[in-house]
Amino acid sequence: PFASDSFDAVAGLRLAFHFANLAELLKSVGSVLRPGGRFVFDTYRWSPRAIVALATRQWGGKVHVHSASTVEAAVKQAGLRIADHTSCFLFSPYVYRLLPLPLVRGLGLVEKRLPESARLRDFWCVEKPGSVSMRS
Repeated sequence: PFASDSFDAVAGLRLAFHFANLAELLKSVGSVLRPGGRFVFDTYRWSPRAIVALATRQWGGKVHVHSASTVEAAVKQAGLRIADHTSCFLFSPYVYRLLPLPLVRGLGLVEKRLPESARLRDFWCVEKPGSVSMRS
């Protein structure tokens, strides 16, 4: 456990999909952030692993998906605010690692032409209200 107001920033990538109740995660992280501190995390909009636990030995069990509206509500419930948000990837980044680079670049071009709702993953930066005090 960490004391309240311990961190200026926390990064938690590939973490939120383990939580069915995202507000609990955000409240927990929010409690250790200093005023003005930020938490960067990602969520999945969709995943086949939300339906069926694929490759459980390598990747674990099922995951939880979170719509943008669910994340926004959880952020508000946790007493935080959204500082930034972006979406990317049409498929799991794992798939991108298996493809030849020209195909990955092509997917990037397709991704830019499709609506944000077609993308797989959202990256969020939320902050704890208040100002960051300068420490000596």
